[in-house]
Amino acid sequence: MPVATKKKYRFGSREDVEKFWRKVKDLGERKGRRNPVEERYALGLYLLARATYDLIDFPVIADQGDRPDFLIREGDGPTIGLEVTRATTPALQRAMTESEHKNGTSVIDLSNGGWLRGGREKLWITMVQEAIERKLEKLPSYRGASRHDLLIYDDSPAIGVDRKVVLAEAKKWICRVRPRVPLLGKVSIIMTLDVAYDVGGKCRVLPFIDWSAPESLRDFGERVEYAGRKSIRDAMGDGAMPMPKSSP
Repeated sequence: MPVATKKKYRFGSREDVEKFWRKVKDLGERKGRRNPVEERYALGLYLLARATYDLIDFPVIADQGDRPDFLIREGDGPTIGLEVTRATTPALQRAMTESEHKNGTSVIDLSNGGWLRGGREKLWITMVQEAIERKLEKLPSYRGASRHDLLIYDDSPAIGVDRKVVLAEAKKWICRVRPRVPLLGKVSIIMTLDVAYDVGGKCRVLPFIDWSAPESLRDFGERVEYAGRKSIRDAMGDGAMPMPKSSP
């Protein structure tokens, strides 16, 4: 039985993507946050990264629904599914929520819970693999699309990982599982505010702030301010300070 579309978004240009990002970038407090809010945030950041680095074909139409979270069509291309999922574990989420209640911050000491056996990189890779595995067997039941891309939202306290190491390991693992899941398309990962695009293929890290070429970002100052406020908020807890208000 078809699932009703929650919302349909149309983007005719990079400017449209930037406007959408400004509307969805405030996630609000972790407590009580709804899935559609996180999904739109992830979509906005994903499209913003690709538009910034000219890796998107306009116009883009994105239908938000269920299984997958979005059906996307770019230019004259086929319809592609985009499923958003978090890289975390229930145990970690409970620990982060408990820390938020007790200490006013969701940051936890990973060394105390035995989380770091094998190192931060091992923990990160395991969570990403589990996030992908949770979706693989479900892909055939999703709404029709030529393929289903996965967008992994890294929502873990495993910060400070060596990106080259973890992305190389993730790529090898994705390449191993892809033959058994023909519907699996590109796998991308949101790492803080940067997007690792097509990890299992021509992996590219698309930085939210390009410090080497600030003139390439028309909203450079706005991005720097947002990133700074987000890092403080992440360190001090979701309710510590308000996010910057969207620009008109």
